[in-house]
Amino acid sequence: MAAPDISKKMIDALNLMNLAVTHIRLYPPASPMAANSVNRAYQSLISALSQDESVIITEFGKSYLISGQSLNEKDQRKNPQAMAFLEMIFELGLKSVKFMRDVKIPELRQFLEIIAKSSEIEHTEELLRQSHTHILADYKTSSYSSNENRMLTDVGIQDEDILRHFTGDQELSDSALQKVRGMAKNPEWAEKAFQIGMNHIMERRSGMTVDKLAQIMVHMVRVLDDLLDDKGKEKLSMSISNIMSDMDDDTLSMIMSQDTEGLLGGRFSETLRTLTYRVQEKVERAARIREGVRAILNGDSSRFADDDLMHAIPGMIDEMAAGGKTDTANDLIGRLSEWIRTESQITSASMKIYAYLGQTVRNRIREFRFEESEAVLESLYAICYEMPEKHEDIRSLAENTLKEIGTEEILAVLSEEFKHNQRGQQKSAGLLLKRFGGLAAEYLLDILKKSESRAERAQLLKLIPEIGAPAIPALRNRIEPGAAWYYLRNIVLILGKIGSEDDVLFLKPLLNHDDFRIKQEAVNSIYSIGGKYRGEILLSALSSADDAMKTVLTDMLGGLRYANAVPVLLEMLESKSLFSSKLGDKFKEKICHALGRIGDSRAVPKLKDIAEQKKLLGSYSDGLKTAAASALTEIQRAEVRKREIPQPKPALKAPVKVQKSAPEKTEIGLRLSAPPKSETAPAELKLRQPSQKKVTIVSYDPSVCRNAQTIEEAVICLMFDQIVTLAKEKKFDQAEALREKMIETDPMALSEIMRSAEIIEMEKNDFSASEHDVNLWPDLDENLSLEESNALYQSMEEIIYEANQPVFVQGERNNRLYFIRYGQLKMVWRHGKHERLLKTLSPGDIAGEDSFFSITFCTTSLITISRVKMNYLNKDILNTWKEPYPQLESKLYEYCFPFLESFYQLLKRKEIERRTQKRILTTGQLSLQLFSISGTPEGKEFKGQLRDISAGGLAFSIKTSEKTAQILLGRKLGVTAILSSKNIQQELDVRGTVISVVRRYASTYSIHVRFDALLKEQTIGSIENIREDGI
Repeated sequence: MAAPDISKKMIDALNLMNLAVTHIRLYPPASPMAANSVNRAYQSLISALSQDESVIITEFGKSYLISGQSLNEKDQRKNPQAMAFLEMIFELGLKSVKFMRDVKIPELRQFLEIIAKSSEIEHTEELLRQSHTHILADYKTSSYSSNENRMLTDVGIQDEDILRHFTGDQELSDSALQKVRGMAKNPEWAEKAFQIGMNHIMERRSGMTVDKLAQIMVHMVRVLDDLLDDKGKEKLSMSISNIMSDMDDDTLSMIMSQDTEGLLGGRFSETLRTLTYRVQEKVERAARIREGVRAILNGDSSRFADDDLMHAIPGMIDEMAAGGKTDTANDLIGRLSEWIRTESQITSASMKIYAYLGQTVRNRIREFRFEESEAVLESLYAICYEMPEKHEDIRSLAENTLKEIGTEEILAVLSEEFKHNQRGQQKSAGLLLKRFGGLAAEYLLDILKKSESRAERAQLLKLIPEIGAPAIPALRNRIEPGAAWYYLRNIVLILGKIGSEDDVLFLKPLLNHDDFRIKQEAVNSIYSIGGKYRGEILLSALSSADDAMKTVLTDMLGGLRYANAVPVLLEMLESKSLFSSKLGDKFKEKICHALGRIGDSRAVPKLKDIAEQKKLLGSYSDGLKTAAASALTEIQRAEVRKREIPQPKPALKAPVKVQKSAPEKTEIGLRLSAPPKSETAPAELKLRQPSQKKVTIVSYDPSVCRNAQTIEEAVICLMFDQIVTLAKEKKFDQAEALREKMIETDPMALSEIMRSAEIIEMEKNDFSASEHDVNLWPDLDENLSLEESNALYQSMEEIIYEANQPVFVQGERNNRLYFIRYGQLKMVWRHGKHERLLKTLSPGDIAGEDSFFSITFCTTSLITISRVKMNYLNKDILNTWKEPYPQLESKLYEYCFPFLESFYQLLKRKEIERRTQKRILTTGQLSLQLFSISGTPEGKEFKGQLRDISAGGLAFSIKTSEKTAQILLGRKLGVTAILSSKNIQQELDVRGTVISVVRRYASTYSIHVRFDALLKEQTIGSIENIREDGI
């Protein structure tokens, strides 16, 4: 009989063989996943064979024998993967499999490949029988002929003859029987003889009735009863009891119907009676367990307190799954996932449940059943990271379970799917990885460190921050000054997204790093997460920073309104030695803007000295004087706010929180003053230079408000001004209430309505901070030397544009390459009366590359949709790079190349899209609603008249001003309507983007919308029928 540890090791090997078969089916033969799983199975098999020359596996009723030892019910429940593998083998028609110690890995690989592809191979069982030297399928030499199982090796009797005597097929001679009696005096010999006899019977079971099987087994007991003394009978009865307890109920019942009275001194009958009671208890317990499971599935959480039921549930789930009741099994696992969140103490049952859930999730992930694994992992994650009230022991149990699931093999399966999406489960794989918390963070950061793929790094830089706080310890541990700069920068970038003020101490040393790129990322991260420490830390770094870093730090200190920085900034403003001649004036302008934002009166004397200086008395530049004057204005406003002097209010009711009601439908042409009547073509778009402020201040452009030609327009301007004041004072409820009032007053004041929403949102999100928290071009300097990277970033300047301002204009020159940091812009093309949207640009995009790298006029116009902040390079910088950095221009061009999509290519693509869809000329009234970038409604609904429609878009006409029509271009628009004829009605409710604005006549414009999603064929067919029905 096999030793228990041998059986356990063999079961482990069978589990891994089953996994290897799964991977062979799913991956190419040369795949690392398939090769690694075969290697692991081989190592486990060799470990199982370390104590014996071979291991033989045979069927035994509804169970299996491993070298003569039966797998009991508990073993089978705990190892569903091993059982599945054995079922695969024996369903092929095999009776036994023998694994020998000298087996080599190619043999095992071939054996597993045949099983994996059995559905594609004819006569698989014959191939298995013939193909291997050390894996013998249907091992024909009887199990009792091996050295370890021979009963009589020295008395001249063949084991086959003894077994025939046991089964009643042949009688032994008197002399032979006498020799057997002598051997039977050894109780261990009798026990082994019975076990081998049972193996022999089970090998012959095919085609044998249950009645015949029972008769042979009882006959064997009768023969042994005649051979044994009383001591031997007692020992054998104990062995028989253990063996028969694993038999199926039908065989056991048939044995009990046989005449067994007096066998083994009456012990055999007693064993049968005991088994009868056990069977009855088993039946009653099974009924009780089934009732308890039904109650749990019906929501009775009190049943979780039944310890016996909880011990039995894993087996019940396996039975359900084996019986095809997978939905019920999954439902029960879901209930267990919910229960472990509420369990307040550790019991043997809860430990069993945790172990079972862990094993289940591990197996499901191996089989790529990701969605079915989510509930368990979410609960384990919650216990580990989101439920501080949980007892430490329970949290430790959950953490250990996560570790047991999250092996390198499991994390590799998930990360491979997340990276390559081979099975369309990328989203689920990413979700599961996040649920492993710190384990996944460690694993993914190792991949990030070694990755040579830009796309892969981009994926990881998006996924790792989504792990959140559990990833922070792994990030801290990897902040090593000697690490590769690009890896260290990515670590700092991620920590700046998910860290807290407690993490700035890990970042502070990097402010003195030799690499400018790491230093800048550390500054950005400290600004983002530094909390109450960031002002002090940033100020401490200011004195030793280089010129480029001083600019960044000064801007940040201004954004923080850090009053302790005022003396230092004033000292720098007066210094003549701190600045290079190139950066001196620009940096002093930056200091002025920072002082203005801080709003401290200590800066007033120096700022006045600069702003009011006459040209003959000094050499302050006009730009510096303007910056100082602007800062003085900001300080005066701050002083006013401190004294709480009430702001001028329009002659309206005080702003209150208004209850939003259903939008009032307002004709777009309805205004207090008639729009200008002009038959001329719209004026050509002219470039208006934006404010050259190098400051991230949330202030409004006075040009947003109209010239107050009517009482209504004067009121709108006053309301807009007060909304800005309230937003800057962080009184968002009052600001939003007043904005609602402005919408009610004039629904078509689109410029003021949209701009006020942007200002409120910017103040909520702290616009000045948002520009620093993400490196939008992390790979820009990947191929640059440190010197080239410094030259590139030091050459960049910053600029802010307000909404609806042109950045460059079609037909004019542009000498700048723009890097968009914040906001949205639209690229448009104008031809005659047509103005068409080509694409929308967002943070991370680059603009102006076509005219920057070549000598050409702008073929398109770029116009802001919202407030925008950008960095830019002037074209003349290319000449200054040629000698010290001869490769920098070509490297920059190579990086920008993917952004280069010429106007002609865009236009051709748009024309192809337009012409492939049939246009239906039809009419009807539309209800139209503008939406913000975030998807919230802007203003009230207005109406338009439908002109034509296709599957991809529609055109409608409205009466409005040229300014409002231009604002619509590039905006999101909701369209609803009910199109009908006498017999047909079709509802329309879609969203899209305004891609073209065409002036028809006077103040009438044709607006063209491209849908976010194509209309269904059924809808288009219905609209066609409505048109024909109405003709």
